[in-house]
Amino acid sequence: MNQIRRLLINLINDLYLFTFNLKETIYHHVTSYEVQLIKETEIFNSFEKNKFDEMIASISLVKFKKGHLFKEGEEENAFYIVKEGSVQVFNVLCGKKIILANLNTGNYFGDVAFLGQARISRHENIEVLKDSTILIKIDKKFLIHILDMDKELKKRLINKGCKQALHALSKSRNLYNDIISFILEIENPIFLEKNKNDEIFHYGDEPDNVYIVIHGEVELRIPDINFKIERTIILHKGQLFGELGVIRNKPRSATAIAYTYVRLLIIEVEYFKKKLIEFSHIQKMLYRLQQLYRFPLRGTVDQYIESVAGKGILIRSVYKIDTNRIIVSNKFLEQDKFIMKEINESYKKYYYYQSDLLQIKLGTFSNKILYIELSGIWNDMQYACKALLDNEKIDDEVFLGFEKNGIFKLKIEDINEDEIICLCMSVTKNQLQSLIDNGINDIESLSKETGACTMCMGCQPRILELLGVDSWFSANMKLLISHTEDIASYIITPIKSKFNLYTPGQHIILQAKIGGSWIERPFTITGKINDGVRITIKKYPQGLLSQWLVKKANAMLDIRVSQPIGSFILNDKSSSIALCFAGGIGITPFFAFAEYLSQIKTSKKLNIIYCASFNENFIFKDEFNEIIENNPNINIEYRESKTEGRLTKDVILKYVKKYIDSDIYICGSEGFVEFVRDVLISNNCNKTKIFFEKFLYKMSH
Repeated sequence: MNQIRRLLINLINDLYLFTFNLKETIYHHVTSYEVQLIKETEIFNSFEKNKFDEMIASISLVKFKKGHLFKEGEEENAFYIVKEGSVQVFNVLCGKKIILANLNTGNYFGDVAFLGQARISRHENIEVLKDSTILIKIDKKFLIHILDMDKELKKRLINKGCKQALHALSKSRNLYNDIISFILEIENPIFLEKNKNDEIFHYGDEPDNVYIVIHGEVELRIPDINFKIERTIILHKGQLFGELGVIRNKPRSATAIAYTYVRLLIIEVEYFKKKLIEFSHIQKMLYRLQQLYRFPLRGTVDQYIESVAGKGILIRSVYKIDTNRIIVSNKFLEQDKFIMKEINESYKKYYYYQSDLLQIKLGTFSNKILYIELSGIWNDMQYACKALLDNEKIDDEVFLGFEKNGIFKLKIEDINEDEIICLCMSVTKNQLQSLIDNGINDIESLSKETGACTMCMGCQPRILELLGVDSWFSANMKLLISHTEDIASYIITPIKSKFNLYTPGQHIILQAKIGGSWIERPFTITGKINDGVRITIKKYPQGLLSQWLVKKANAMLDIRVSQPIGSFILNDKSSSIALCFAGGIGITPFFAFAEYLSQIKTSKKLNIIYCASFNENFIFKDEFNEIIENNPNINIEYRESKTEGRLTKDVILKYVKKYIDSDIYICGSEGFVEFVRDVLISNNCNKTKIFFEKFLYKMSH
């Protein structure tokens, strides 16, 4: 299958390149002009006369018509210097031509591909731009012979060639442009060559270097907690690896193997750390890289958490399927909105479905889905995503059924429902069950390990069932108090069952049937009232559940809920002060902390720094005042960004110094959590005493 796939990919790329003409070749003896041109080339300007005399016999001149092409992937058989005319160096990415360099008289190419221990193929396309372009051709065998005798020249050429490759990567691989820009500042870069199956580093090793793939492919083998299941990832040219161990200051979490012959750039740890401090935006980008997943039989998936102005928090997934397809999906956490599309593709026909709570748009070409846009919760989202990812041709009847009733179901034999839980990430029931059996018992950790439930969220109910959260019990929900126009507290009371004892900071999962679909969201417990619990909810413009609750605010609502779960909890056994940074609705777990400590009459100190945009956005003020009046060990400071400005590094460190050796808790938006955490870590705060809850990651609508 892999061989067939590669053949198809090569055929697709060849469609872009097929129009180029054949070459016209002229061989003759070189003149003094060509000899002088060769001598002036930096590669040969230090050659001794006897080497030059020996080289002359291996030189010929080759004349080309405009349009001739040296193709990427062809065997490199010579080194070329441009005598007359010009050539262009470029790559083709997803059918798009990316120009890397234009070469004129005296410039050269072909020096990189045969300088290593292995004889590897050309990794760029070279197109002749002018008729009668003449190249000086130096035989490959001769150049290798010379370089084997001149180790310094060989090292210099490899370093120069790899730097050129990095320049090329910076133009064709947007993901690491900024990283490559500071790597190019390295005066004496170090490169590493490994043959197929050679080990680069091993699971559990201390991180000593960071690497960039210059040529070839690297395999990462990631074991599970019992070293039984390996998640395998293939990294390609231009990808960075080994950085997470450095950033997190932890041993290697994977074994890296040369999948093919590879040439790697080594970035020393101290230099990498220094540059991360200088380039703070790069540091943020790398912290946002949550996981890199293998996508069985398809490719790899990079996932990021991002904050987009005006649109809120999103999970962005970039699928790299084989070498020819790139698919990007965005899941907006605050809006129940999802977009997936194959880049560089055109959509010829659209299909639509709309109801009161659901809007779906499918862009297609030749009955293949290339674009999905969704607002709301769609039960069949997984199937549409699978069809897009698999490049599958869909019967007209499926599209007609979709437009009529919003149902999009493929043939049952196409989807192994018993085995695959998450279609978007190809995660099976066996994979998830194995992790659960080994102690991973929350949906966030399972998602981190496998990627399940990070895309369209359609698999969430089935994962919750595996976790035992299928024992939903019915409850009534009623409005308790409206804090602001957008924030209100509710009481949830079980009808027959009862809630287990919970630890402050835990949450429940609330399930309501809206428009015929069960919609689930987690909400932090902010207190206990009689036999029920209190939750506090913020309304979001496109949050289905929060909008529904606001509309039904004065009614007694019938819902289903889970038992309390979650690991962001107060360590009341610790003698350390608890220092809490809260942003907006992220105050909810800290209100639970304060209420709990006031009830048990402890001497533990709790200090809360509560940040919000405007004074009217602060909630629980009266209740906090009552708690503080009866417990002097609890303190809260309000910070209104409108008048005092946003939380800054200096302000954060002021509180850290004031409450020295504290257990530090952070909760709020993704940007808020990330900023506070980064300040703490970059200023050498003890990582084991930093706890954070990415409140919006849980889609708390």
